Amino acid sequence: SEFSAYPNPFVSKLNIKINAGKSQEVKIQLFSVNGKLVFNENRHVESGSNELEISPNVAQGIYILEMNVDGKQTTIKVIKN
Repeated sequence: SEFSAYPNPFVSKLNIKINAGKSQEVKIQLFSVNGKLVFNENRHVESGSNELEISPNVAQGIYILEMNVDGKQTTIKVIKN
């Protein structure tokens, strides 16, 4: 499973592309650089390519986007402008 996020940096909306091995619930979490959880949402994805949109209401700065897909945890650094 793989995922990407764009635009990065983002202003209000962040699009997440996920390739999932099966239909499942995924957990989307955003952490500040000091490890504080600032956004947490569960979404349903289908097997194959998925596109999700989140609108985290967070301050400008650098964040770690963490996803759990197909039992694998993946992180991406994202920037809020």
